[in-house]
Amino acid sequence: MIRSWHIFWAWKQLFPSRQRGIMFAILSILGVAFGVCVLVVVLGVMNGFQEDIRSKLTSIRGDVCVEVFGACEGDLLSWKQRFGTRRNVRKVAEFTHMPVLLMNAGRFSLPVLKIGDPAVEGLLDFVLTGGRSGEGVWLGYDLAQELQVTTGETVFFFSPENIVNFESIEEVPEPFEVDVAGIFQTGWPDVDGRVAFVSRAAAEWILERSPKIQGFDVYLDEGTNAVAVRDEWNASFLPSFLRARSWQEVNGQLLSVLGMEKAAMCFVLLSVLFVATLSMASALLLNVAGKTREIGLLRVLGAGRFEVALCYLFQGGIVGIFGVFLGLGLSAIILFYRNGILSLIFRVVGDGNRIFAFYQFSHLPLLIRPGELAGICLGALFLSMLAGVVPAIRAARIDPARAMCCE
Repeated sequence: MIRSWHIFWAWKQLFPSRQRGIMFAILSILGVAFGVCVLVVVLGVMNGFQEDIRSKLTSIRGDVCVEVFGACEGDLLSWKQRFGTRRNVRKVAEFTHMPVLLMNAGRFSLPVLKIGDPAVEGLLDFVLTGGRSGEGVWLGYDLAQELQVTTGETVFFFSPENIVNFESIEEVPEPFEVDVAGIFQTGWPDVDGRVAFVSRAAAEWILERSPKIQGFDVYLDEGTNAVAVRDEWNASFLPSFLRARSWQEVNGQLLSVLGMEKAAMCFVLLSVLFVATLSMASALLLNVAGKTREIGLLRVLGAGRFEVALCYLFQGGIVGIFGVFLGLGLSAIILFYRNGILSLIFRVVGDGNRIFAFYQFSHLPLLIRPGELAGICLGALFLSMLAGVVPAIRAARIDPARAMCCE
């Protein structure tokens, strides 16, 4: 049975009247607080980056990508209308992907041309320069920098598919001269440096034919599970020549790398917390050795083995509780001033602008997941209690008769 004296005795062992004796408790609490603080800060920033990447990816490619496989049966545009009537579907845009050659002033690039409706696909939300109604090609910021071209200028446009129907090199048409309608920047290098957009009407003029629809980008309502929608559509809605893929499946390699980085950082930071736990366990073992006569006196006065052990478990729990709350407070302060702290670090070490430009962010994103926060707090409290297990067993096994004879 747990009585109040167990907690009182554990408290007095941690915070004795002597000033020097309190240092053990302070250092133990700081160790736990530091581990909790670093875990919360790192996971919050990592989650923020993942959410920022997800937002950028789904803004361009949608939450679910429906691709055409094999021979198409029926009118694909009718399927676009059917997608639009499905539950939780916000908008639908057809697309066509093909490699192209862009040239300007002796420079050339081989991006992927995406043919669709830039307005529907959310491209115009990322436009840096250019009108919303301009006809021509939209270039990613990095691609425009590579070609050294700006909005309003022209680039030479050539599609390798144009040579398929020609029998000799003399019949190959010359590249088209196409206006740059706008320049966009999503903040994602794979899009900004490797993708060019053009409307379907402009593509029909450039390619001199109607581009074949290769699939549909489906944008879902906020909070809708893309994986569940994919599974439902593939199982009972889509015909054999259409297959749905979630944004997680399309970007599986990237998400796998991000997940591995997050797992590796969590392992390293948990190791820091575990080292703090070992230090606390060592200090508690020394406390058992130094309090042998007091433990023996408790046994003589009627305290059982379990009650003595419980006192040392409570010491670990008290340290864990104070450490968790202090760690949460420190992490809240650091996260609130995270951008100012980062700017200060960059001013000291230099090259901050280059790092911002390389990773395409101007501030540190943040996303705190309640489940992860609860897991960190409970994990730190569990490790703190675990630090008291060995000292508790050691204290419980002390023979009261021999303990009272100790000097």
